[in-house]
Amino acid sequence: MKKIFFIDSFILKIIAFFLMTLDHIGIFLVQMESEAAYRTGEIFRLLGRFAFPLFVLMLVVGVRRTHSYPKYALRLGIVATIVLLAQIVITNFIDNSFEGAYSPLLDLLCYGTFLYLLSKRDKTSFLALIPLGLVILSFVLEIVERQSDLTISWFPVYLRSGYSIFGLIIAVMMYYSYPLLKKLFETYHMDEDGYENKTTFRFYLNLCYSFAVLFAVVVIYLIAKIPNCDIYGVNIESYSETWALLSIPFIMLFNGKRGYKSKWFQYASYLYFPLHLVIIYLIFYLIG
Repeated sequence: MKKIFFIDSFILKIIAFFLMTLDHIGIFLVQMESEAAYRTGEIFRLLGRFAFPLFVLMLVVGVRRTHSYPKYALRLGIVATIVLLAQIVITNFIDNSFEGAYSPLLDLLCYGTFLYLLSKRDKTSFLALIPLGLVILSFVLEIVERQSDLTISWFPVYLRSGYSIFGLIIAVMMYYSYPLLKKLFETYHMDEDGYENKTTFRFYLNLCYSFAVLFAVVVIYLIAKIPNCDIYGVNIESYSETWALLSIPFIMLFNGKRGYKSKWFQYASYLYFPLHLVIIYLIFYLIG
């Protein structure tokens, strides 16, 4: 399996961080007057479309494997809050161009909490309606704003789930791929001995993960066909969200293993999101 599936969670995270960083650099480049900078920014933004499905995959694996999701969510929530507070300060006192920016950390926190609560199957499971409601409300408000050409100020953009149902579809389908496939293998006695680590099982699991991305892209493509409902930039040829399909090769090579593990990298992973945004912003602020 090592020869076929050689990307572990550590490598996948590095790839996702790299692509996300290019995407965020691209946001600034496309605002520059230089034609070369603009074109480079478009390419970087296109490459950034690969990152989010990879982050969702790591979230799903993390939720399924973690011994304490509340601690997992707390760390993610702290970083998301820091980013939110920084965005509020920058938007109101420094540069209001960030007013319409979403935080993917909020998306991941909503998806992870929804899946965790739903899987508990006890009296607290109904609380899954809270993150689900936030995701659906974010989606509906985006549609309403597009249709009416209004800005709904009582629920600002930075409090919304930016990827909304696109990311939710991917997360839910990926999360339930494992138990459904496991049950299928058990039912038909396929790879009885340690099937979870077998090449066949891994291939079909990765295929299910990939199909989740494909299905989500088809959904947003169909939504975009409705007048004034293209909230995911499907009709933006240069960096449409449909380019998320190109994350599939990375997903198909995933081996399900954690890879390199250390405390410093764990905390660095959480800190990387706010820190790289600050560094990129300062660099472009200084070069004017």
